[in-house]
Amino acid sequence: MDDRLKDIREGAGLEESKLNEVFIDWLNKWGNRILWVVLIVLALYVGNIQLTKWRKAKIDRAFQEYQEILAIDPTPEALLDIAQRHEGARGVPTMARLQAADLYLESVRLGLVPGATVGEDGSVLTEEDLLSEDQKARSLDRADGLYGEVFDASVDDVGTVIFAIDAAFGKAAVAETRFDRESARSWYERVIALGEAHGYDEAVSYARERIEALDDLTTMPVLYASADLPESARVNDDPLSGLNIDDLLRQAQESSESEAQSLQEPANDQDDGGDGSVSDDTPADDPGGDGGREPSGSEDDGADGG
Repeated sequence: MDDRLKDIREGAGLEESKLNEVFIDWLNKWGNRILWVVLIVLALYVGNIQLTKWRKAKIDRAFQEYQEILAIDPTPEALLDIAQRHEGARGVPTMARLQAADLYLESVRLGLVPGATVGEDGSVLTEEDLLSEDQKARSLDRADGLYGEVFDASVDDVGTVIFAIDAAFGKAAVAETRFDRESARSWYERVIALGEAHGYDEAVSYARERIEALDDLTTMPVLYASADLPESARVNDDPLSGLNIDDLLRQAQESSESEAQSLQEPANDQDDGGDGSVSDDTPADDPGGDGGREPSGSEDDGADGG
């Protein structure tokens, strides 16, 4: 009891009360601000989670639309619409533009508008599907512009440099279609530089092969429809057309018999030429007739008769 009394000091309660008042004043001054800061941090955290989910869902929708349109033989315009509507979605706009550029370039090589309907024999159903020279030039310009756009947007990023390599190949292909060897060589050299810097060895090898083939570039090959070819030059897409199972079995049997006969003929020739047989006109004492087919008993009979 005496020890506890020693710890009692005069005015100790007043000091504690003063400390409480200071804390309360501090809370009154800063409490609301601290609460707002905590709420803002919490809101930012929750918002970031929701934003991440929204971006992921946007990318998923973009990829889904891109895959769906690829499955229905798309036109360049449809692909460019996806690229524009999903701008910012990782990878999708770039791939859509590359695919659209490929379709433009392919249409020039085929001489047909993208999405043209072609008959089974390769003939065009309507004349409107054929590209004029002016339309070919515009399609080449469109493809060249899209390849260039992708290249400029992807070349400086390690994660997208593969798109830049694809675009450079496209630019080179456009240059080859225009018979511009120097431009094509320049773009293939860019492919080699990017491929060596980022480890795309296959792209480097193919670019070098294309550079070596540039000297042989003279004219673009002409693609003819099957209907435009002579009858003898047409390719039968169905070699079994017009045949039934009985025809196939008969042909197989005839082939087997022919092969068996060809194997027997050499054996027969060997038997005829290797037994030393002679004609009936050969004398019995002729040395060339030693190996004849005369019965062995004839010699014995001759001896007995002597």
